[in-house]
Amino acid sequence: MNSLKFSVLMSIYINDKLINVQDCIDSLVNQTLLPNEIIIVLDGPVKIEIENYLISYQKNSCIQIVIERLDENKGLPTALNKGLQKCRYNLIARMDADDICSLDRFEKQIARFEMNPSLTLLGGSLEEFYADNTLSQIKYAVMENITQYSKLRSPFNHPTVVFKKQDIIGVGGYDEELYYAQDYELWCRLIQLNFEVGNIEDVILKFRMADNFLTKRSGLKYIKIEWSLFQKLSKIGHLKGLEKIRFLIIRCLPRVLPTIVLKQVYGLLRSFRL
Repeated sequence: MNSLKFSVLMSIYINDKLINVQDCIDSLVNQTLLPNEIIIVLDGPVKIEIENYLISYQKNSCIQIVIERLDENKGLPTALNKGLQKCRYNLIARMDADDICSLDRFEKQIARFEMNPSLTLLGGSLEEFYADNTLSQIKYAVMENITQYSKLRSPFNHPTVVFKKQDIIGVGGYDEELYYAQDYELWCRLIQLNFEVGNIEDVILKFRMADNFLTKRSGLKYIKIEWSLFQKLSKIGHLKGLEKIRFLIIRCLPRVLPTIVLKQVYGLLRSFRL
């Protein structure tokens, strides 16, 4: 019998859809190992049907659901930092409002923390799918060479991770200056400070792909974001020498590629296994 208690942390904002939120919550409350609480941060005003659904669910759920509201949309890193403070338990499972957990996700991940008290963070593989439920592909978790892999790409699928609150807060939490890749930068801080991190190979989450997933991540705006990320990773010593040049080329070049080419590159990178 698992003795570790844990929280689930998620954020909802104005563009989230009710049906997706319902699928997400259903996957949390039907786990083979139930969370002890679900912390939901409303990042600014949300759709009224979502607000009503959450209030109703909160009243009738056997799991404690805490709703934390931000007066205006502040972005994911700010919302998550706010939610971190509200979590009562040291183990926190991340979740996104439009994704779906496999029913044994928490049973598998929490068991690893039971077996290894030194573990700080654990992620896993995910299955990407479109709105019509067609499979995009599997994004496999990095099993080996996590440190080297993190020199170019995030070694953890953000909505799959479970981590220790005290360690995340101890390194400063999510960087609120990063609109994108705030999770990647946080993982690199953990790696640089020699925290024990890892992945399980199991597919533990279905990740909902937006139709404009690639196009909205292209252009000058995202090149500027990559530059900001580069500066932060260099500052903490995660990138050195030629690693810096390689990072800039591989991270920035795809932002200016035609969508049809970017789609091929993205597919190769997402399905690559280590």
